[in-house]
Amino acid sequence: MNDKTKIKFPVPLLILDVFGTLLLAVGLYGQVADPNPVTPYALALIIVGAALMLPLIVHIIARISASS
Repeated sequence: MNDKTKIKFPVPLLILDVFGTLLLAVGLYGQVADPNPVTPYALALIIVGAALMLPLIVHIIARISASS
């Protein structure tokens, strides 16, 4: 761990991750914090948001496993 190489993230994956985080946050808000069942699609937003975050996680894991 002495070499300090910077990991460069692809911009499209970062955009997907940000969009997935926003969808996940809105879904969690609709599921947990909203007193009215205003968002009947809260569970779908959570699943889609998590799915949009997966490509960046897979990319990071692949880069870590390739470097070791």
